[in-house]
Amino acid sequence: MMEALQAPIENDITDSLRLNNMRIYEEASQSPDEWFITRTLELEDDGRFSYYESWTCSLAGTGGTAKGRWRQSGDTVFLCTESVEGSMYLRFIPGQELETVEHGGVITLDGWTLS
Repeated sequence: MMEALQAPIENDITDSLRLNNMRIYEEASQSPDEWFITRTLELEDDGRFSYYESWTCSLAGTGGTAKGRWRQSGDTVFLCTESVEGSMYLRFIPGQELETVEHGGVITLDGWTLS
């Protein structure tokens, strides 16, 4: 069911935070087939990242996490995945790097915008 989604849908909630030594990017939206989707990316100042994703609807739910190391060059943020648990729409693969763009407190992650 999740594979049918092609692009981000309207953002119902967006929030941007910077707590202690961490940047937090969040996004929440709803798909046309009634899934409520939340995503959170945390970039710690020590070079670690955590990504959380959940998909819920009235009858089911799924989600997962990815963790690893990150580095930044200009507006480009590179996420090198070390571990993945659960299932996610985004393709975090241990040992591979995912390239994102951060500009003005907003990060674009594989077509999804988190702020």
